[in-house]
Amino acid sequence: MSSQVLPVVPFGRFDEFALADDWLGASLPPYRNSGHCAADEDDIDGCACVYLTTRGLCRFGLPELQITNVACPHDLAALNVLRTAAQRLLPLGRHPGEHALPAELLLTSADFSAFWGNRDPLWDDGPLAVSLSEVTPHRLAVRPPADFPGTLNEWLWDELPPILHELLSCEPDHAMAGRPSG
Repeated sequence: MSSQVLPVVPFGRFDEFALADDWLGASLPPYRNSGHCAADEDDIDGCACVYLTTRGLCRFGLPELQITNVACPHDLAALNVLRTAAQRLLPLGRHPGEHALPAELLLTSADFSAFWGNRDPLWDDGPLAVSLSEVTPHRLAVRPPADFPGTLNEWLWDELPPILHELLSCEPDHAMAGRPSG
């Protein structure tokens, strides 16, 4: 990973750029049992094994994002929240300079679709609110909205559109298939 800031729209039309999985990293602690968590799969808050972080947003002059202490059954939902939040912030990379980010960000189906290079919505519900908080000057934590009364894992389980629990990958729209990827 480089901390170099890329020139504005270095890849052609900005709306044809999709983040892609190579921009996100995931790490699991070494104590997981052969890749399987020892916690009960039915326990919503049974563990806190999953730590997900972006890598590469800094090249657009944006902070990296992270979501931590995620229970293993919610790892895909958490990854998709992180993907969607990264995509939501990406347009700020078109404009050099400092950006004031809100404490709460509204993620939409269009953001999640754009991550994959799609134009069609992937969920019909309204926007999903997430909280952003500074971890370091160049890293933000993605959390449930401040007014959510439960835990991170309860939020991931109860409040997200179902597609965020299911979609591991998605082919880009045919019209965007020739676009460069991250």
